[in-house]
Amino acid sequence: METNAEPVLALRGITKAFGPTLALDRVDMQIDAHQVHGLLGENGSGKSTLIKILAGYYTPDSGTITVNGSYVKYPLSPGAFRRLGFSFVHQDLGLIPSLTVLENLRMGSIARRRGLRISWAKERRRGKDALDRFDLKLDLNARVERLAPTERALLAIVRAAEESDYTADAESGLNRRGRLLVLDEPTVFLPRDEVDGLFGLIRTIVADGASVLF
Repeated sequence: METNAEPVLALRGITKAFGPTLALDRVDMQIDAHQVHGLLGENGSGKSTLIKILAGYYTPDSGTITVNGSYVKYPLSPGAFRRLGFSFVHQDLGLIPSLTVLENLRMGSIARRRGLRISWAKERRRGKDALDRFDLKLDLNARVERLAPTERALLAIVRAAEESDYTADAESGLNRRGRLLVLDEPTVFLPRDEVDGLFGLIRTIVADGASVLF
């Protein structure tokens, strides 16, 4: 399997305080290529703060972050995490229930394109390719509000994986094999007997070249 000499993500001494409350105290973490990494802790232990730093919502008080061996300069500009190859799936999944699977799957890339004309035939082909690539059996015309909870979670994860691929193709110098998919407790609303399907999708995404942070 292809690997990177440099870790996809390396945190060294990350510290963040909110007034007298120390949310992160010299955190070190490293995620290598093709790795699934679990970040565990009780409520209030700083997991969400760390994720918000990766997304650019917070700026660390001290410490360094490198992505594929390059230092990240803070504060990040809006959307800069995409240029770093990061994509996020939060607990609420970020889907629009009244729209179709296709519209939810392709809305990000459509919004970033120039011009007002949308070729839905082309978007349908790309949407089908994305579902086929990850062996996800969904009707592109189905409204998301009619999907089962597991199907919604899988759709959100495939969309995030596709978003990072789009950035890797569009941004010069971004290592396509250095992408990071961040999942914020995606199993919390899933029935226990359906979690294996999500893990199967994660294995496929990792085999395709990304790393995953749970």
